[in-house]
Amino acid sequence: MMDRMDNSTWLRNELADGGLRQMIYNIDFADDVAAMAKNPHSRYHKKRKMGRMNKPEKSPREIALENAKITNPKFANFIDRLMLLT
Repeated sequence: MMDRMDNSTWLRNELADGGLRQMIYNIDFADDVAAMAKNPHSRYHKKRKMGRMNKPEKSPREIALENAKITNPKFANFIDRLMLLT
C-alpha cells in the first residue's frame, strides 16, 4: 500500500498544492487543539469516550475532516480518490 502511495504521481502532484497541505495540517492539528483546550499542562491521552448507544464519540480530527469535506467539495473528491489508491 505504501509503495502505491510513494510511487503515485497523482498524489505527488496533488500534494504540491499548498492549500491542500494546509487543510491536511488543520485536520491533523485539530486533535492537538482539543487536547490543549482540555488541559494545557498534561499530555493528551487518546482514550475514546463512549457516546449514546455505546458508539464511540468522534474525535476532533474526524469532526474536522467531515467539516472540511462539507465545505470543500474538491477536498471530498481528493479524499475519495485517496481512499481508492490505498
